[in-house]
Amino acid sequence: MLEAARPLRARTFRSASGAPPQRGAFQVSPAAPICRPPRPASAGSPFPAGRRHAASFRRHRRFAGAALAAALLLLGCRGMPSPYPPIHLNPNMDYQERYDPQEASAFFYNGMAMRQPVAGTVARGQLDIDHRLTFGRDDEGYLLEASPIPVTGDLLARGQKGYTIYCQPCHDERGTGQGILFERADTPTASLHDELRAGYSDGRLYDIITNGSGLMAGYRYPLGVEDRWAIVAYVRELQEERRTMQAEREARQ
Repeated sequence: MLEAARPLRARTFRSASGAPPQRGAFQVSPAAPICRPPRPASAGSPFPAGRRHAASFRRHRRFAGAALAAALLLLGCRGMPSPYPPIHLNPNMDYQERYDPQEASAFFYNGMAMRQPVAGTVARGQLDIDHRLTFGRDDEGYLLEASPIPVTGDLLARGQKGYTIYCQPCHDERGTGQGILFERADTPTASLHDELRAGYSDGRLYDIITNGSGLMAGYRYPLGVEDRWAIVAYVRELQEERRTMQAEREARQ
């Protein structure tokens, strides 16, 4: 522990001859050691205050230098015309290792960089498709009244399979609109037997299955063209069964 510094005591001594010292002479007693009080330091800091101030000054100086360099960099990046070509820091996008059209190549056996299309490839916009079959519309763009695919037993079986997977959860097994989604989520679902839907043409039903309507999403991606027409045929079968049952019920009454 550091002892508290004792004050300096001034004493006068006589000379060897015993004569008192001259007036104004001052001597320090050898019995009173010269002790300088310790310099105060911050609690927990191993460095004196002077060294801490120097380190802080150096940090501030480095920060000011970095800020000045950033400011000069930003000022140097402002747009201005220059007769010199631009500096390419990453020239990979300008000078790519690729082949240009009609360029020769020693890699391929025929010496041509351009390759022949794969057999059966059709260019965009040059696909020769049947608009009646694919879009359900005639040459003038109107929806078809009847399906372009003949109705057979295999087509109805295929339509029933697709209807069970994609349509039955909402429209019910018989097309009444009382499916599981309606029972559990109270989602309004149209009945396929009401006067409006029963009056739709085959092209209209196909268009709704393809593009959707209202809350119903379109199924052009999970269902192919022939699968959609098969579902249309199966819906017509359900509507015909419903009309037959109603006619028999009215006949009994």
